[in-house]
Amino acid sequence: MLRQLTKNRMALAGIIIICILLFLAVASPWVAPHDPLSQSLGDRLAPPSRAHPLGTDYYGRDVLSRIIFGTRYSLTVGLISIGIGLLFGASLGLLAGYYGGILDRLLAALIDVLMAFPGMLLALAIVGILGPGLFNVMLAVGIWSVPIFARIVRAVALSTRETEFVLAARTVGAGGFRIMLHHILPACIPALIVLCTLRMSTAILTAAGLSFLGLGAQPPTPEWGSMLNESRGALRQAPWVATFTGLVITVTVTAFNFVGDALRDILDPRLKQ
Repeated sequence: MLRQLTKNRMALAGIIIICILLFLAVASPWVAPHDPLSQSLGDRLAPPSRAHPLGTDYYGRDVLSRIIFGTRYSLTVGLISIGIGLLFGASLGLLAGYYGGILDRLLAALIDVLMAFPGMLLALAIVGILGPGLFNVMLAVGIWSVPIFARIVRAVALSTRETEFVLAARTVGAGGFRIMLHHILPACIPALIVLCTLRMSTAILTAAGLSFLGLGAQPPTPEWGSMLNESRGALRQAPWVATFTGLVITVTVTAFNFVGDALRDILDPRLKQ
């Protein structure tokens, strides 16, 4: 799989960008040239220069440093929200797909109801109930991801529970939990890997959108969506704040999409010649 990924130029570019982002997230205190929260009103809305390569915002804070520190927040939001969706969605999908019956019908109805709402609208409703904050955004995006993961795992479980190796496991006396964990769940892993990669970009973009609306990270947290929200009032005087921040969000989302598309092409047996 790694060999095939390296042959795909777009996937290779995406992997390189993701590795750079992970490095910045871990080493941001040492890589950032300035304190992301330090204000200098005398340097506010300064254009890009040698001291501030990407300029400063309305409060004189270094944009480059805030973007670097924002990498940590955005990737954390994506990982935790995807973890919530994967944990609860995969568990519900396994139980419903393997046992069927009333549990399967209830889960299918719940998935249909949740999938009927636009994703951003559902996340907005959840954050509106829980209140603004970065942690609540993680919960909202994670809850939104639960039915998507449950639907994928349920479909794989429904098609796998009647296969020969599952029937053989039942014949030798294996219990339902062991069959789900050792026989059905491994069959779901390729689809889950692809879905996690693609949902990572969606989670980052949704969290940035909620922060842009003032429902996510609160000032002065250097989160990308919050930075875009703060730069709205100075688009004409200092367009570089919104431009560079939006460009970083675009590149990050595109990188995860490149890797996710390549993994889908590699792991999906229907796309193999």
